[in-house]
Amino acid sequence: MIREANASDSVFKDFDNRINFNTYNSSERERESKEKISRFLIDMYNARLMVNEGGKLARERGSTAKIRKYGNLMVMDQVILEKKIEDLAKIKWVVISKNLSEENTKALSELRMLNGESFDKKFTKMMKRDHRRDIRYLKMASKYEDKEISNFAEQTLPLIESHRRTLRTIAK
Repeated sequence: MIREANASDSVFKDFDNRINFNTYNSSERERESKEKISRFLIDMYNARLMVNEGGKLARERGSTAKIRKYGNLMVMDQVILEKKIEDLAKIKWVVISKNLSEENTKALSELRMLNGESFDKKFTKMMKRDHRRDIRYLKMASKYEDKEISNFAEQTLPLIESHRRTLRTIAK
């Protein structure tokens, strides 16, 4: 007599365990990926807001034409990047705040209290730090499996690197 196999047989239990395990890992990876993408978009957008506002201040308070011109460049480029990030966020169903983080609000308040050379020094220090951070984030995001995010990162990285190079020549 041939016995029918059922789910209580060990072969089927192992199969079910592997299926559940793989499904769990897949959904866990998806969740982690979505969290990374959300965090990346939120952080990059907030950084763009910060650099945009800092650029506006540099246009007004910079002690040299080079700092004021660099501030203008920051404003123009950040507006474009903000729009790209907003578009990506919509596609990825990520809600981004159009308000600066508490940390960035505080940093801008400190910058607003300065004028002339002291402003220039603080502004360039902030921009150098921000560019370093942005480059690190963009390099990481360029390796994401999500093609829209990795393409954005790959396309944006040269722009931020050019900002850093330009700032280095100004800050000498």
